[in-house]
Amino acid sequence: MDTIVPYFIYVFIAATILAPILETFIFQYLIHQVLCVKFKLKKMLFIFSSAFIFGLTHNPYYSTMIVTSVICIVFNYIYVVLIETERKKKAYMIIAFIHSALNAFVFIDQCIDLYIKK
Repeated sequence: MDTIVPYFIYVFIAATILAPILETFIFQYLIHQVLCVKFKLKKMLFIFSSAFIFGLTHNPYYSTMIVTSVICIVFNYIYVVLIETERKKKAYMIIAFIHSALNAFVFIDQCIDLYIKK
């Protein structure tokens, strides 16, 4: 039990802080900059292609890939709406926060399922 607590803290920090910051940078900011800003492609191409790639990176099961792709479509749509409004500078942080909150919920749910429902 002594070694499991530091592991859970590490996984919680990685899942709720590090992953959302890095994934938001890659799948919202970076891909949007390349597709929509640099190459002037349509926003819908960004929304769906980024979500498809995001889903592929979460691939233990096909169902997980589909769910994470749909979640990323929502994140991408919100990102596009935010950068088209006056909240351009806050778009990254807002998406990272939403992603972090979702990951925290999933982490807690999995811990409850694993240890409390036993």
